[in-house]
Amino acid sequence: MNPKITTSLAFGLLIIGIVAVLFIIILPGRNKKTHYPDFFRQGHRIAGYAFFVLYIFICYLMSLKITSDPITWSAKDVIHAYLGLAIFPLLVAKICVVRGFKKYYPHLPIYGMIVMVAVYLTVIMSGGIFSLL
Repeated sequence: MNPKITTSLAFGLLIIGIVAVLFIIILPGRNKKTHYPDFFRQGHRIAGYAFFVLYIFICYLMSLKITSDPITWSAKDVIHAYLGLAIFPLLVAKICVVRGFKKYYPHLPIYGMIVMVAVYLTVIMSGGIFSLL
């Protein structure tokens, strides 16, 4: 696959993640309560679903790229792949807490921030460098 396309998809993933985080941070974090809390919850949910689907699609594309290239990876590529794969269990844990473990609900913002930091580092590490060159 063309690196420009995968870089665009990665930056799209980052933007969707930032939108999802902003929606959920605005909801409880404002001094004055919002008049439309359901809008922010639904916006976060829709952005979260879009994020998960795009993440799985990018993982699929990258797995095709990994299996088609028999070359040795650089250290940057290994760290990029490791961070990209580390996002998956965090997403699964976050979804499991939302769906079945309401007792741990107060810890969800921490999971979300960790996922966003991991996505940011993963995208900027390869996509940011690629877009600069």
